[in-house]
Amino acid sequence: MQDQYALALAYEKSLRQTDIVYVEERSRQLRLQTLLLEDENDQLHEQLTQSDGRSDGLNTLCSELQGSLDATQGSLETAQSDLRLRLREIETLKVMHRITQSTQAYD
Repeated sequence: MQDQYALALAYEKSLRQTDIVYVEERSRQLRLQTLLLEDENDQLHEQLTQSDGRSDGLNTLCSELQGSLDATQGSLETAQSDLRLRLREIETLKVMHRITQSTQAYD
């Protein structure tokens, strides 16, 4: 009976040690998972920082291009107005030339 008691104690001790090993291994796995997630988080923060930098650069470029476009549109509108004015002047000169020619024909 003492042998059975000793075996039962040894079995219980073995179960506790197995539980301890399991808990320690699970703890190590969780620590590893935590470290991997922290590393991934750091990488994602770095990517975000880089993306923010690229985004800021693109926003600056967009603003510069919008300013350039606005200036170009202003120049185009001015050129179109000048062209319309000159076309009217040319038409006026043509009419005046025809009038002059027709009055000279009567002289």
